[in-house]
Amino acid sequence: MRAAVLTAGDSNPECADFPDPEPLGDRPLLTMVGAGMHPVVRSIATGTHYGSVYRYPLIPGVDAVAERPDGTLVYTGYTRAPWGTMAEHGSSQMRV
Repeated sequence: MRAAVLTAGDSNPECADFPDPEPLGDRPLLTMVGAGMHPVVRSIATGTHYGSVYRYPLIPGVDAVAERPDGTLVYTGYTRAPWGTMAEHGSSQMRV
């Protein structure tokens, strides 16, 4: 999939290919519609937030509006690393 990818905490995101997240159980992949770039997203992505995973490459993003396979729009978040919401598809582990 295409995503905004960070390769280091001090780098700028670049549009690049990134492996799709794997579905977990019966939860489908979500199609991202829009995601915000707010201060907590930046601090987690750069490694300055206590919740940072410090593993690169990663896709930044914490929350988003996403579309389920049936077309329903949902607000979602709590992604599993290294996937964030600034991508074409979201992890099936997101809470909706």
